[in-house]
Formats: sequence, C-alpha cells, structure tokens
Amino acid sequence: MGELVVLSDGSSTRVSCCGIAPATDVSFVQSAWEQHLAWYTGRLIGSDQLPVINEVRGGHLLLQES
Repeated sequence: MGELVVLSDGSSTRVSCCGIAPATDVSFVQSAWEQHLAWYTGRLIGSDQLPVINEVRGGHLLLQES
C-alpha cells in the first residue's frame, strides 16, 4: 500500500468566538500522492470549523504494485 504521510500547512482550522483557536487538522495520504496534493483551509462558512481542502494538482502519478 505504501507509506503514509501527513498533509498540513499548519494553519488553524477552528475559529472561536474570540478569534482563531489553535486547532490543526491533518490529512493522511500515500507518499506517492504527496507531491500531487495541496492542503489548505477555506474561508469561514458560518461554522466554528474552517473547511480543509485537499486539492489535486496536475501531473502523472506512477504507483508501484506491491
């Protein structure tokens, strides 16, 4: 299956009534995908959580069979 790596830019993903709270979410992906994904937070949509966006970038992914 491959080694898992963490995607995160370290941004806080929670907003409290007093502002940004220090909570960070992460996403785990196979290491082969790491260079093809961007991780970032979206804008506030009325919740105390900021949406986490995993965006697939262009390019070719070569998977090794195990």
